[in-house]
Amino acid sequence: MPDICYDLLQLVNWVKNQKNVMPIIETFTSQETRKPEKPLKTYIWVMWWQKDSIPSLVLNNINRMKRMSGHQVIVINQENIQEHLTVPSIFLAELNRVN
Repeated sequence: MPDICYDLLQLVNWVKNQKNVMPIIETFTSQETRKPEKPLKTYIWVMWWQKDSIPSLVLNNINRMKRMSGHQVIVINQENIQEHLTVPSIFLAELNRVN
């Protein structure tokens, strides 16, 4: 038997023989996996900077995500970005200058 297998077998046997370790191991192996009572809320984040000029293709895709995903879809734009993110003012100024 290779040394690594022998060492691993020794370790397993040692752990099994430890009276203070086995109750802890048994609590993990005997418990059923539980789902959280309340599922975590999942978001889909989309950014389209110019709120007033969203192309119909993009708007249709956003609406489709809202209908089909089962998740809350949040569209970030120049009017609401600071409600969701902390963005340095120099970055916002550059975005507004370019657009």
